[in-house]
Amino acid sequence: MLQIRYDDTFKKEISQNRSKQLKNEPFTIWDATIIQIKKKKYYLLVEEKTGLSILLTRLDPKLFNCVLTELIRSYNFISSKQQRKIIQAASADKVSFYKNAKTENSQAKTIASLINSHLDEYLEMATATNLEKDEVANLVLKSAAIYVLDENLGNYFVDKMMEEVTTELPVKSQKPDQHYQYWDLERRFPDFAAFQDYENQPISSNTDIINKIKKINQSMIDQFIETSSVSFDPVDPQIALTNFANDFLLEKRIRFVTSDLGQVIPYLWTIFNQNDLDENTAFELGHVFKNFYKFLARVGMIRSTDHEYADLSIYKLMDDFTFTPLPDSSPSDEEMLAVIREHPDILQKLFHKGIISEEAFNMLQGMLKQMDQHSPEKSYDNRERDQATYEIRATLKHFKPSTWRRFIISGNSSIDTLEKCILEMFRADFSRMFDLQNIKTKERFENTENIDSISKLIPLSSINSENTKVSYFHEKDRFILTYGYGSSWTFLVTIRKITFDNPAPAYPKILSGKGYGIIKDDDELAEILCLDEDGEPVEDGSRLNEIVIDLNDFDKDELNELMKKYKI
Repeated sequence: MLQIRYDDTFKKEISQNRSKQLKNEPFTIWDATIIQIKKKKYYLLVEEKTGLSILLTRLDPKLFNCVLTELIRSYNFISSKQQRKIIQAASADKVSFYKNAKTENSQAKTIASLINSHLDEYLEMATATNLEKDEVANLVLKSAAIYVLDENLGNYFVDKMMEEVTTELPVKSQKPDQHYQYWDLERRFPDFAAFQDYENQPISSNTDIINKIKKINQSMIDQFIETSSVSFDPVDPQIALTNFANDFLLEKRIRFVTSDLGQVIPYLWTIFNQNDLDENTAFELGHVFKNFYKFLARVGMIRSTDHEYADLSIYKLMDDFTFTPLPDSSPSDEEMLAVIREHPDILQKLFHKGIISEEAFNMLQGMLKQMDQHSPEKSYDNRERDQATYEIRATLKHFKPSTWRRFIISGNSSIDTLEKCILEMFRADFSRMFDLQNIKTKERFENTENIDSISKLIPLSSINSENTKVSYFHEKDRFILTYGYGSSWTFLVTIRKITFDNPAPAYPKILSGKGYGIIKDDDELAEILCLDEDGEPVEDGSRLNEIVIDLNDFDKDELNELMKKYKI
């Protein structure tokens, strides 16, 4: 709901939807006033806590939503996921009005006065002839131009937005479980869990805690630098990371590097805007933080999906700043690999001289390995078990109510088919990447399409699931099937029996099961949709897009019909 605290200029505007009490939720309370710009009436709305300002030609929730969405998307000091959170929190389907008792001191009045006193300058920035017929684009431009009028106002807005987003709408990291495949470094510094109760508290009254956190930060940064084989010249990672962890994050409230995965974006945005950095320095600064979040994944502080989110967010921010593109004559991947094959020592030389990054080094090594390991001729199977029937149980982890499937599949089916049929049984929409990992051997199986993307983290460890058969697996083998970047649904997969008594099924067949499966939600962690308002698991259903889903619903016949598409 769009909650408007109106002033005296609204007396003739309001006839209904008056409210005596406001719901105090993020980005829902707006001070408002009416302003005349070139004899045209505009409604100026200013968000209570951040000063976010929006100009409208009419108080229409649909128009508000459109302008809000485009305006928020233009703020590249906020990560894309947090932009979506703001849009979701502020979007409205109706308007309610609340009389503002402090009309003379409202932010809306102050900003309206600023526009009127600098009207010519404002119109010069807020007018574009090519946007005159596009109402939304025109209003977005007029709204964005407000902060350019006064540097202090602009800085105040950015600072307050950063504070509100990190406090109210953080992108939370999650600890990986014991089967986490990228956790390959032993952490040499304490966890932040001991200080979790202090998160987001003011720093002024917690001096001793701040000092302890700074010591942990320093140990963490030291280990990152010691274990990194990459040169970040001309950037000093010690200075950059200390400034981020001990100064930026601890400026006003207690925050850790794991408190909000989006907080690195406003930090880098501030550095990029306040310093006249050359392209190489800006690139290497971003490279420091991309590698730092990868390091946090390697020591088990965050998941690989968290690292990938931070990595992509940093990349997008860097891309917004003008970096010199590679010339059109740049060699293709195939041409580079051909040269490297002829000169196998060239990669090591380029890496040690700092000409290519660690990520590029790993990626190229992985591509070479994959050309051998994942070639069409290479396959993994056991011919004796190709005709066997595999009985398998798959359980959706960290989810209530209990949700599982018991099914049979032919040993002659590919691992790719196994992965896909399990996801299909749990109603996945295949909008995310997935892989299967053997808990004991750590072998990871992924399809050809995914290999290039995931192999940037560990390029040499995966086996092509399309060229590997279920017969490769043994009885009692246990696996973790991971689905998605962000939601990260995980399944425990167990090979219960391998039998030869009857002919193997032509396609997978579900024998029994329980629970509905995955609830689809592209933007948020799907787990939250299974909790009620008090944070307790929902036992009877969950509401998504106004459709009630019975989480206990299990239709074996319906799901088995879907299995027929996986016929051998």
